[in-house]
Amino acid sequence: MPVDSTENRTGRTPWTAAVVIGLLAVIAVGALFYFSTRNHPAAETPAKERSPAAEPAAPSRQQPVVDYDNLEKDTALRQEMDERKEKYGLDKSLDLVVREDEAVKVGDKTVSMETIREQSDLQKGLVVEKDLQNNQAINKESVAEYGIHVVQPGENIWDIHFALLKDYFAGKGIALSPLADEPQENGTSSGVGKILKFSENIVTIYNLEKNKIEIDLNNIHPLERIVIYRMDGVFSLLDQIDYSDIKKLAFDGRTLWLPAETSALTE
Repeated sequence: MPVDSTENRTGRTPWTAAVVIGLLAVIAVGALFYFSTRNHPAAETPAKERSPAAEPAAPSRQQPVVDYDNLEKDTALRQEMDERKEKYGLDKSLDLVVREDEAVKVGDKTVSMETIREQSDLQKGLVVEKDLQNNQAINKESVAEYGIHVVQPGENIWDIHFALLKDYFAGKGIALSPLADEPQENGTSSGVGKILKFSENIVTIYNLEKNKIEIDLNNIHPLERIVIYRMDGVFSLLDQIDYSDIKKLAFDGRTLWLPAETSALTE
């Protein structure tokens, strides 16, 4: 029987042979790809497992937060602040007294008092010591306390200082005249005025919006700035002043001289 011209001797048509050859080629390429990649790290381990383990973050200390906005509605907090202020003979001139191991919150801004102290010390050119292992400031003495006044509309730094001074002397039974900070008749500063000028050198103003110490004392915006007094520093000054000799105080722009004991206080 004659053989059909479209068949070969095996009885397969040419197109069947082509399909077989194509399949063999695909299998060969697949096998080559498999064996070339089976030992590659990308095929062996998922990307997440290959990435180096992240360094664990340093543990953050859980600091108590003194919330200014809760002062009126939190009876326990208000009582605690009253007790702390009473220790210094103060009443209304400060909003809060906060320890160095605490944080203060005003509105939605929270800042550690330790951070403020460190920034203040650096701004004054002082050395800041840190315990690098525990990421904690080194306390060689007892924990310091800071008096805080939250700036309100219409206030200036002079009035804030004067309010603190009147509050302090009121606790000692001395009522300062509202004009006690005015210059004397000869144009020189009064004793109270000299104390207020000196106090500008020992106060810290913190900008809550920018998270930094404010250098310009006149740049104090309501509820964005807090005026901070280190309580032991302020009261070591005030406790040495004899009000009966207050007119004899001298201030040279940096040092407040106390003539009664021929001693001086320097910022």
